[in-house]
Amino acid sequence: MDILTQQPERHPNLSSMEPALTDRIIVARDLSPADAVMLRHRSMAAFVTSLGGPISHTAILAGSLGIPAIVGLHGVIDTIRDQDELIVDAASGTVLVSPDERLLKQFELLQARQHEERQALAKVGEKRAATLDDEEMTLLANIELPEDLDALAGSGAAGVGLYRTEFLFMNRTEPPGEEEQYQAYSQIIKAVNGPVTIRTLDLGADKQVDGGRDEPKATMTPALGLRAIRLCLSEPSLFKPQLRAILRAAVHGDVQMMIPMLSSLSELEQSLSLIREVCAELEREGALFKPNIPIGGMIEVPAAAIAADLFAQKLDFLSIGTNDLIQYTLAIDRVDDAVNYLYDPLHPSVLRLVRNIIQAGKAAGIPVSMCGEMAGDPLFTRLLMGLGLRQFSMEPSQLLEIRQQVRQTRLSAVPEWIERILACTDTNALHGLVDQLNAQECV
Repeated sequence: MDILTQQPERHPNLSSMEPALTDRIIVARDLSPADAVMLRHRSMAAFVTSLGGPISHTAILAGSLGIPAIVGLHGVIDTIRDQDELIVDAASGTVLVSPDERLLKQFELLQARQHEERQALAKVGEKRAATLDDEEMTLLANIELPEDLDALAGSGAAGVGLYRTEFLFMNRTEPPGEEEQYQAYSQIIKAVNGPVTIRTLDLGADKQVDGGRDEPKATMTPALGLRAIRLCLSEPSLFKPQLRAILRAAVHGDVQMMIPMLSSLSELEQSLSLIREVCAELEREGALFKPNIPIGGMIEVPAAAIAADLFAQKLDFLSIGTNDLIQYTLAIDRVDDAVNYLYDPLHPSVLRLVRNIIQAGKAAGIPVSMCGEMAGDPLFTRLLMGLGLRQFSMEPSQLLEIRQQVRQTRLSAVPEWIERILACTDTNALHGLVDQLNAQECV
């Protein structure tokens, strides 16, 4: 049970809504990540949408911000009226309309029980993220907004494995300047006890600065369009201020820079050339900056996953972005709820690509992490460790459960399961093998 609250709001026009939305649930056809950020600042309690998928950026952002959310309910939301009392149970994907006293009491008890379980789990955060045979894992946090820093306390995060910078660009008509970005990055770096991996701008697809409502041109397949590094390389005036801000802020801590959505070595070379150009400019200006920070790449396009060995020769680290890697590999749009049932992290092609990336990093002697939703799902923790992954980055709320799963695993017993899983050609049987692996008590 995530929230007991009242009075849904329909979303005809966000700008016309009251400033404070405390204890209000937003019921809408759809919400963009930009909308979610805006509504979070107005203290929205939860949201329910007709469209969307559970691995869309809006849904991921909701989890990061601790907002109970259910997406893809289609016409069901038409049965909800303004001022209805609702129970939103995001864990089970359930919305209860006008619950009676009995149901309210039942969910209040469930809510209290879950709070007790979270309190008990919190003790795990003080313990090492090591397997029963003493193999250490590095557990990192994905963050997006400054308030995410509050969730890091007690999570046991060893640092930040993914700092999404898009929030700075959302809900505004002009991009933030270099100084504003420098201040924002510096605040995060100074506050985090550990390394911080800053991902350069990944706008496009389902991440629009204003939700996409004012765009004059619609892209039929935005996930395949001008986004992430493609957008940044096409607009150096947008990209260079961010690079300057990151390099300047890096003097305040242990910072890495990560380039998203690389698909070719030429994109990588252009990016590295631009970084060198910016370093030369800062040097001439006499600015204080750190010129030699590690540069890594998100491997989230099949072309890059297949050629991971080539990218590994030119980068300081790799990070597997499973959300996009899975949708591109399986030719589905993870935002389109008509096809997102095909989204399968255990698809044999996906598992082989993940293994290939991990092996490429190991052969090149560079670290490989995973920062997609797969890293924060305990269903896949043993599988990923068996494939050789040692760095996991996830939403702060997922860290304790993954740490517990790591601590309950004897890694030396996993490889025999991995061979059987990778050799399996039947989808149902493959899922069954993973379930059996996880069912083993202290494998």
